[in-house]
Amino acid sequence: MPAEFVVGQSFHTKEEAVLAVKNYNIRRGVEYRVMESDHTKYLGKCKEFGKGCTWLIRLTLRKRKDLWEVR
Repeated sequence: MPAEFVVGQSFHTKEEAVLAVKNYNIRRGVEYRVMESDHTKYLGKCKEFGKGCTWLIRLTLRKRKDLWEVR
Protein backbone atom coordinates (compact mmCIF):
# COMPACT_ATOMS: atom_id res chain seq x y z
CA MET A 1 0.00 0.00 0.00
CA PRO A 2 1.54 3.33 -1.02
CA ALA A 3 1.85 6.12 1.55
CA GLU A 4 -0.41 8.39 -0.49
CA PHE A 5 -3.23 7.78 -2.96
CA VAL A 6 -2.64 8.54 -6.64
CA VAL A 7 -5.13 9.29 -9.40
CA GLY A 8 -5.81 6.10 -11.30
CA GLN A 9 -4.99 3.84 -8.36
CA SER A 10 -7.51 1.00 -8.35
CA PHE A 11 -9.14 -1.42 -5.93
CA HIS A 12 -11.01 -4.64 -6.65
CA THR A 13 -14.01 -3.80 -4.44
CA LYS A 14 -15.56 -0.79 -2.77
CA GLU A 15 -14.91 -2.43 0.60
CA GLU A 16 -11.20 -2.69 -0.19
CA ALA A 17 -11.11 0.98 -1.25
CA VAL A 18 -12.98 2.20 1.84
CA LEU A 19 -10.72 0.16 4.13
CA ALA A 20 -7.66 1.74 2.48
CA VAL A 21 -9.15 5.22 3.10
CA LYS A 22 -9.87 4.37 6.75
CA ASN A 23 -6.38 2.96 7.34
CA TYR A 24 -4.76 5.95 5.62
CA ASN A 25 -6.59 8.38 7.87
CA ILE A 26 -5.85 6.36 11.00
CA ARG A 27 -2.11 6.37 10.14
CA ARG A 28 -2.18 10.13 9.58
CA GLY A 29 -4.39 10.86 12.60
CA VAL A 30 -6.93 12.71 10.43
CA GLU A 31 -10.66 12.62 11.09
CA TYR A 32 -12.68 12.45 7.90
CA ARG A 33 -16.29 12.58 6.84
CA VAL A 34 -18.00 10.60 4.09
CA MET A 35 -19.75 13.19 1.94
CA GLU A 36 -21.30 10.84 -0.58
CA SER A 37 -21.41 7.07 -0.97
CA ASP A 38 -23.48 4.80 -3.17
CA HIS A 39 -23.02 1.87 -5.55
CA THR A 40 -20.92 3.88 -8.05
CA LYS A 41 -19.10 6.57 -6.05
CA TYR A 42 -17.46 7.43 -2.73
CA LEU A 43 -16.38 10.91 -1.66
CA GLY A 44 -14.63 11.65 1.60
CA LYS A 45 -12.77 14.63 3.02
CA CYS A 46 -11.22 15.66 6.29
CA LYS A 47 -13.57 17.14 8.87
CA GLU A 48 -11.50 20.33 9.01
CA PHE A 49 -11.48 20.76 5.22
CA GLY A 50 -10.74 24.37 4.34
CA LYS A 51 -9.36 25.08 7.81
CA GLY A 52 -5.81 23.97 7.15
CA CYS A 53 -6.72 20.52 5.87
CA THR A 54 -7.00 19.85 2.16
CA TRP A 55 -7.42 16.06 2.24
CA LEU A 56 -10.14 14.88 -0.15
CA ILE A 57 -10.68 11.61 -2.00
CA ARG A 58 -13.07 10.62 -4.76
CA LEU A 59 -13.47 6.98 -5.77
CA THR A 60 -15.64 5.83 -8.64
CA LEU A 61 -16.63 2.45 -9.98
CA ARG A 62 -15.17 1.89 -13.45
CA LYS A 63 -17.79 -0.49 -14.82
CA ARG A 64 -15.82 -1.58 -17.89
CA LYS A 65 -12.88 -2.57 -15.71
CA ASP A 66 -15.01 -3.63 -12.73
CA LEU A 67 -12.63 -1.72 -10.47
CA TRP A 68 -12.87 1.21 -8.05
CA GLU A 69 -10.52 4.02 -9.03
CA VAL A 70 -9.16 7.10 -7.32
CA ARG A 71 -10.27 10.07 -9.44
